[in-house]
Amino acid sequence: MGNLQISSWLNSTCEFSRVAVLMLSPMLVAEVALAQSNEGLSAVVGKQYREFVAPTQVSSHAIVGLTTKPSLAQKREDILYVFFKEAFDDAKDGPIRVELTTADGYLRGEGEFRGKVPRRTWEKVSIELPPPRDERARSARERSGPETLAVVARYGQTGAPLVVHWGNERPTGTPTELRLYVNSRRAELFVRLQASEKPVHCQPISGTTPVRFDKICDISASQLPKDGKVTLVRRDGFETESFQFVIPWVPN
Repeated sequence: MGNLQISSWLNSTCEFSRVAVLMLSPMLVAEVALAQSNEGLSAVVGKQYREFVAPTQVSSHAIVGLTTKPSLAQKREDILYVFFKEAFDDAKDGPIRVELTTADGYLRGEGEFRGKVPRRTWEKVSIELPPPRDERARSARERSGPETLAVVARYGQTGAPLVVHWGNERPTGTPTELRLYVNSRRAELFVRLQASEKPVHCQPISGTTPVRFDKICDISASQLPKDGKVTLVRRDGFETESFQFVIPWVPN
């Protein structure tokens, strides 16, 4: 690809130490022995999850979401399952922050959660809102489709992202596909999973004016390298930039 250059995309849309991530996908092929806890994470007092209408500018993160590939029906649910590859304890790790956004930036949701979670566990997080619910926010959520509504869970404000599954059912195996929601600033975008394989071409979203993110990248979980390291490549005219990050998943 020639010499990689550092540009304003890396400087202004992301600090990849703050990579934010969006959800995993419908699933389930080979079984993985995953621990399960029953309680779920608790909302941090004073920072309970809320949704509001507040048009915003371009995201400060290049990766706005990492999830299992969701269906429209799943995105109607108010339950998330977050995958913890390593054990989590908010007393030493800090809270888990959940953020939701539409591609056009009209709807936003945010909240923080605490608790203790064993390693290799799908942990339940509720984003159900108490009544009365903001009608504009509710309508914006219902209008959004699988491509235009993203959610991310990560350690604190700037920590590494975690894989999220959207829906009432706890995942019981490995996802077949993962989805990245990315702010490319309208450039061509690829995800390279293995050096020897052809990179995955990310697709532009449709049906809205993108502000927070403008591309989705669907990748096969079976193609992830064992260390989870993948490379995001952005090509804008004659300039090419790349960034390596880790998808925190347990390989088959």
